[in-house]
Amino acid sequence: MVDDPKELVKETDRSLAFLPWAHSYGQTCELWLSMSMGASMGICRGVPLILEDLQLVSPTTLFSVPTLYKKVFDGVHNLMESASPLRKRLMQSALTLGDMDARYRNGLRGPLGPINKLKYSVLNKLVLSKMRDRFGGNMRHGFVAGSACAPEVLSFMDSIGIPVCEGYGLTEVSISITEGYTCVVCDSPSLF
Repeated sequence: MVDDPKELVKETDRSLAFLPWAHSYGQTCELWLSMSMGASMGICRGVPLILEDLQLVSPTTLFSVPTLYKKVFDGVHNLMESASPLRKRLMQSALTLGDMDARYRNGLRGPLGPINKLKYSVLNKLVLSKMRDRFGGNMRHGFVAGSACAPEVLSFMDSIGIPVCEGYGLTEVSISITEGYTCVVCDSPSLF
């Protein structure tokens, strides 16, 4: 996701705040981290309006629970099931090539060959960008915690070009730990 933990949230970032700040995750990771880095936040008008507010705020980062990412995942897969055969094939191809590109970015495979690179470039603009647009079109990456996020949802997000850092921690001590290729251990937001 990033080489330097200080790049997780930057001064130029903007998020859409909808997590309760009375809870550890929303307060520590979203509010304090964003404030300590000088990032800006739009305040969501309410859970039923999240998708609309994402369009209004166009966040670059997003602190969320798995439900929001799963909602977009389900929406895309439902659309694929009801799409024409050609559109379904294009969406499946875009997600497959997006997954291959994400695996390359994560050091899990070699780069795309010239033909797949060209296909990915076209499908990224025609298909994957529309999926990213559900989040406002400017997301660099997202964060998820509060409960486990399904691996297929995390993989989907990576495939559409929005890597998501899954975190976990002990609410009682306000420690956040992230796992995987973005392993960072922090005791307070000021360490970012």
